[in-house]
Amino acid sequence: MLGTWSSTHGALQQRQNNKPDTSAFNIVNGRIFTPGLGIILAPQPFTPEGGDFLHIALDVSGDGKLPVPPRNTADPLTQVYNFTLFLTSTIMQKNFTISNVTTSTPPFANIMNQESGQTVKHINFEWPDCLVGNNNDEDGATARGDYNISIHQNYRLNGVDRYTIFNLPISVTNSISQFPGAGQLTTKPAPGPLSANGGRMSCNLLQNPMVDFNTQVNSVNNPPGQPMQDIKLETSPRKDGGQVAIYRLNNLSDNLGQQWLLRCIRAAKRITTKKVSIHLQWAPGHNDVKGNKKADTLAKEAAKERPTTSTIASLAYLGIEINKIQKTEQLIEYKRYTNRPTKNRSSYLRIFKLNTHTTIKVPKGTLREILSAFYSLKLGHRYFNSYLKRFNKRDYNLYICYKPQTLQYLLLDCKQYKTHRNTLKEAIPHRPITLPLLL
Repeated sequence: MLGTWSSTHGALQQRQNNKPDTSAFNIVNGRIFTPGLGIILAPQPFTPEGGDFLHIALDVSGDGKLPVPPRNTADPLTQVYNFTLFLTSTIMQKNFTISNVTTSTPPFANIMNQESGQTVKHINFEWPDCLVGNNNDEDGATARGDYNISIHQNYRLNGVDRYTIFNLPISVTNSISQFPGAGQLTTKPAPGPLSANGGRMSCNLLQNPMVDFNTQVNSVNNPPGQPMQDIKLETSPRKDGGQVAIYRLNNLSDNLGQQWLLRCIRAAKRITTKKVSIHLQWAPGHNDVKGNKKADTLAKEAAKERPTTSTIASLAYLGIEINKIQKTEQLIEYKRYTNRPTKNRSSYLRIFKLNTHTTIKVPKGTLREILSAFYSLKLGHRYFNSYLKRFNKRDYNLYICYKPQTLQYLLLDCKQYKTHRNTLKEAIPHRPITLPLLL
């Protein structure tokens, strides 16, 4: 939802028994639904703000429908790519960066990667120096007044990539001191950004060009209804955790655990004959349980063994045995082939040695998400606008700075990633740095 503070807000407030008019917002039990997958938990619309920093709480799980972050971003159906947040005011002509995925430290870091295992992400944004003061600024000495928390969501919903902007109105009218209090040092995630001396950042360092309303409207790609309410989320089946168990109970297959699946179904049928309803819901309460990953690993290994409580082997077990036989036969044939050079010196293998690997060689410890991103960039199949426009997934190919969002521009020219690029230059002595060199 796009919008700004209106001059008629005071009149609307009077009609709401002197309370803020929130009729334009979709609020359920204090949770503010956005046009995307994010749900705002704090602050509430029209809240007077101040203190050491602005605190924002955002549920990124699609109302509990998506896996707990961090997660693989290759789901072809529904997933969150990233959130970027700005503090904007059309009255003050201000547009401050809150979080824009440009560094590895809060609040500019990717909020999807912080607070691991938590579906609610918190952003603690230090007020810049031009907002220091108390109450409204009537003489124009500061930039205090009415603002929007502008939340930009880049996500995929049921197989279609979306980009939405949601503006949450607040007022910067409560007291903000020149130097943040020492008590915030224990706050997690760490509030920021701060200047070199621990004080507030200059507003000029956080300021972005103002983007006019029509340009913002033309940039969004909203879904046809409210996700989680009008639109049911579709997600790919997972290969771990409680969600996959629920999926298996609802979808018959001959994969691992077939025997136990059939036992569960028979037990459920006996229960329902007694006119009892069964409801299954995934609760991510196990994430911080010590030894949970080890238990999952042992359970998967046990599923591959021959059942000891039944004389009937499942199709899953038989499939494993067949694969073992195939691999054994392939290994025998491979050994026969590699033994030929000892009998025939002119054989191909004697002249040209085999150099095969079962997996692609990559630096040890490289995260799977990084590998996936690298190879998709190498192939040119990444979710930037110039690529998406080719398949009519975007009506434009421009980035937020109004330059074509191409692979060349993002990696070598974009000012948003200047810090990352400088780090890259320090690690790579070769000049010039080009796309063929990087990819």
